[in-house]
Amino acid sequence: MAKTKRLQNLQNSVQTQPTLSVQPNAQPTTSQSISSVQAKKQMTSSVQATSQPVQSTQAASQSISSNQAVSHSTSSSQAESQPKSFKKRVVGRESTEYWTVEAIDSEGNKKKLKVKVKEVLNLSGEDRIVVNFDYLDCPFGEAQPLLSGFCGILAADSSLFPMHFDKWPNMPMSYFDSVFDQIIVPRFFFETTNLAARRYVYNCISKKWSANRLDIWKVFSDPLKSKTQIMDNVPPGIPRDQWTSYVNYRYKKETQEMCNRNAESRKKQIIPHTGGSKANSRRRAEMMAETGQMPGRAELYLATHKNVDGAYVNEAAKVICEKIQQTLSQSTVDESIISPDDAVGKILGKEHSGRVRCLGLGVVPTRVFKQARPRFSGMNASSVSCPSNCQENYNKLLNSHIQMMAAFKSYMIMKEGALPEQFVGLFAPTTTMPGDVSDSNRSEPR
Repeated sequence: MAKTKRLQNLQNSVQTQPTLSVQPNAQPTTSQSISSVQAKKQMTSSVQATSQPVQSTQAASQSISSNQAVSHSTSSSQAESQPKSFKKRVVGRESTEYWTVEAIDSEGNKKKLKVKVKEVLNLSGEDRIVVNFDYLDCPFGEAQPLLSGFCGILAADSSLFPMHFDKWPNMPMSYFDSVFDQIIVPRFFFETTNLAARRYVYNCISKKWSANRLDIWKVFSDPLKSKTQIMDNVPPGIPRDQWTSYVNYRYKKETQEMCNRNAESRKKQIIPHTGGSKANSRRRAEMMAETGQMPGRAELYLATHKNVDGAYVNEAAKVICEKIQQTLSQSTVDESIISPDDAVGKILGKEHSGRVRCLGLGVVPTRVFKQARPRFSGMNASSVSCPSNCQENYNKLLNSHIQMMAAFKSYMIMKEGALPEQFVGLFAPTTTMPGDVSDSNRSEPR
């Protein structure tokens, strides 16, 4: 049976990886892992060098097109003389070849850099990529996909994160701490708390690690081969003992039952989205920069379930989107405030424990829906005599104020590139989301 193009590309990329000799039960050394990743990058650059002769042919075709461009010079000059209509500023990626990010040195000086994911390891020790976070502790801007792609490279390195563990929570926390402190932090400067940065990177690497194992299994598994034959077909770059342990895990009865349940659940998901690989936190910031208003979950859902021509992805999505639009038209509250009772919550129902729709990676109901308890001179709200809706009204006002200030901060960063000094005092650390935990009480990311 012919494999899909994506799986064939993955197999080709896996076969080019150098073989690593790492003991599965020993903690990986970071210095050896960095050199192994750099070796993979050098092999990629050698492949790119073979495409240079094609440029000479392209240069010849450009000379022909330049002669054709002369005939249009008159019309173009006439078009310049006519008044130009105002064009709305397009917010998004500047180039598809690289990511335009901001870097900061040890003295606090900032500059613009054009960086590819595979070039992050080559950054000098003086420059660190600035990653901005929004009020939901999610990164946004072009630094977000750059960080996410780099986490994918690290997650696929079996010397950093061995693949023989049954599931990600079984991975020793010391493995992640070593990678975060010695590889991530020297290259990225997080504009948030240490807890929020660790939580996002942890969740990102966890997702990439699981997806990488599944992709490798799709390439090297074969229903016509026995378990022993699959074990003998070790993917390049993966130690034999890790691959053997992973094959044993895949052939467990519990694992196969779980795969069947997941396949049945997948069949029930009949509404695709058009969001692609762009993170919702990045999309939310771009919509904020375009409109000047913080989008709610309903606006994000509507934007990611339509095609380019404005048509809905299918009839099921059309029915849900029309219900959401009707709920928005009848709503008397601010729908930009995240709530289980907003338009998306009313139409789609209760959220699962591990995610919140339309908000992105790492956002969970216990954090985003958590309400704060007001305190008055050492007394909590339960000891104060007030109407039954006093607590609810206070929480709504506080949550609205916090999100408004966070949206204003994100808007200024998107417009100016950084927060002006005269506004730094306006965004004091006291304006945090209810339920935030200080770094001193940091627990392991979940």
